Amino acid sequence: MKKQRWLLLLTAVLILLRPWSVLADSGPKPKVQVAFTYLKEGSCYATLLSETPSTGPAWAAEQGKFDEERYGIYGNGIDKEGWMTLVNYQDSNGYYFLQEVWKIDTGMELNWNYYPPQNFKICVYYPETGRILTSEPQTRYAFISRFSADLSADDGTRTGEGLITVKKDLAIVRESGYLLVRIVMTIVVELLIGLAFGFRKKPQIRIIALVNIITQILLNTALFLVYFRSGPGAYIGYGVLLEILIIAAEALIYSKWLSKTEPERSGKGIYWLYALTANMLSFAAGLFIPM
Repeated sequence: MKKQRWLLLLTAVLILLRPWSVLADSGPKPKVQVAFTYLKEGSCYATLLSETPSTGPAWAAEQGKFDEERYGIYGNGIDKEGWMTLVNYQDSNGYYFLQEVWKIDTGMELNWNYYPPQNFKICVYYPETGRILTSEPQTRYAFISRFSADLSADDGTRTGEGLITVKKDLAIVRESGYLLVRIVMTIVVELLIGLAFGFRKKPQIRIIALVNIITQILLNTALFLVYFRSGPGAYIGYGVLLEILIIAAEALIYSKWLSKTEPERSGKGIYWLYALTANMLSFAAGLFIPM
């Protein structure tokens, strides 16, 4: 039985020490995703007008200046006349065109995946008529900020601001589903590991289940909020810190309450070893569940 316990702990350590390839600038970055509905003229071009003249590698060109290199990389099929229309567009709030556009057809989205502007307006350009429509100012609200852009207010003749109705898409149902899966999986894993440690009496199972229901709901809810606001990098960092606190808390509770269910077992080390092994394995398993 002792060999089995140490084998479980060694397995958890090996999983967590598995090398993860990380490059200097290859980590996850904040994103802005925009889905469009009720396009009036079929395909169009969309972009985000930024409150600042640059963000990451994107920047605004001087009015009247044609940047051939950026046009060739980020033009996405727009003709030069349309590109320059956006370069020369004067927004009433002074927002900037950062020389990146996406061609949008029905069902397609704008995905700004690398340093999107923090504050922006959603902008649509119809190449057939030269019309430009913009939304009210928007702000990134999460690590992955999702918006829906409704153009039903556009009658097909007007141009200007406020013709795009924007709603935040929080995707709460999907994200909450992942959260529930993580909590249930963690409780099941820790109960199974408890069986491997010899905790098979009904009072022991009840104690382990109750402790995990409380700690895992608190832990996973906190990590869900961290991921939603700050992304996977912060999620891993805070996850390790919070797991250490959870391990200590569970070990203390198990040392006090599980020991009362089996007075014949001497020493408190077994409860600390169980808390460490169970949490490391459940944390490692949780890394493979998306948020």
